[in-house]
This record gives sequence, C-alpha cells and structure tokens, in this order.
Amino acid sequence: MEEDIDDLLEEVENKFINQRNNEKPKKLLTANIFSAHSSFRCDSSDYDDILRDVEENSDSKSICIKKDSASSITVRRCFPLYLGGSDFSNGYSTIGAPRACNNLHCFSCDFAVFSFNDFQWAPSTSYLFLRTNMPDFERIKESLVPMEGCRAYACQCSHYSTSIMQQVQSVPRLSWVCKTHPL
Repeated sequence: MEEDIDDLLEEVENKFINQRNNEKPKKLLTANIFSAHSSFRCDSSDYDDILRDVEENSDSKSICIKKDSASSITVRRCFPLYLGGSDFSNGYSTIGAPRACNNLHCFSCDFAVFSFNDFQWAPSTSYLFLRTNMPDFERIKESLVPMEGCRAYACQCSHYSTSIMQQVQSVPRLSWVCKTHPL
C-alpha cells in the first residue's frame, strides 16, 4: 500500500511539474491505484475532486473551477499577495505587475476584508469594535482617521493600515488570502 501511495504522489508531482514547464501533462492513472484495496470505494470523479483540491491549495497562479458539466470558469489568485496605500493601484497582482489585492478574505473569521482609501485605523480600534460594526462605514468611521495616501484594511477580527506596498506575509498577525480574480 505504501508503494501505491508513493506512486500516486509521484504522478501528482509529475503533473504539476509538467504544467509549470508548459508540457502536456501525462494522463494520471489514479483510478486503478486503490482498486486492489477493498477499503477504498471511489470512482474516478472522486479522484478528480481530490486532485482539484490539491491544485487549488497549491501555489499555482490559475485554477479552473467547474460550474457544471458543460462549462467552467478560470480564475486566478494574486502572487505575491500585496497590501498597499491609496497611491498604489488595486487588482490582480503578479510578480511583474504588483498591485494591492482588492479581493481579500480572512480565513480566521471567514469574512471579506474591506479597504478604505485615505484613512488609517485609530490606535484605540479593538477586536470587539470590528466584530460588531464591520463593514458598515457609518458605524466604523469614528475609528478611522483621515490620512492622505494611506489605506485602512479590516475584516471582523483584524485591522491594518499602510501607506506603502508590502506583502501580506510580512504582517504575521494577518490571516488574509486572495479570494480569486476572474479572468
């Protein structure tokens, strides 16, 4: 069984390496790997779902999401993922065109991240304040301080203000990811 799992992992790795090298990936024979083991009762579509999950959680820039059997939508995620002040453009970020991501999502509170141009968060802003008032601007504006060139970001559990372009990973307390950008 270990050998079968090693073979499966090798096939998945080869698939991703081949895609990155713009080669046509080899057809994976995953449907037959566990067929000899009675504890695994999956059809080939289950394996496709597993491989799709692996692909979505990898660091690849584009993923394909199936809407139904007839059509699919291709979306992309920012890489690297940047935050930036209001002087920097928003949108899909790539290595060659860094932009502040405008479709952030927090995986700690499972809430969208909102941004407010030309504002920064007051030092007294608390978790409880964000949890009860986000995203209603009329209710949170008392904790926003006008600051030219700055952008205030917040979800329901975290807040951050910046006037420079920086990677989200450089702020360890933030659990924000790019939700995706349609093509």
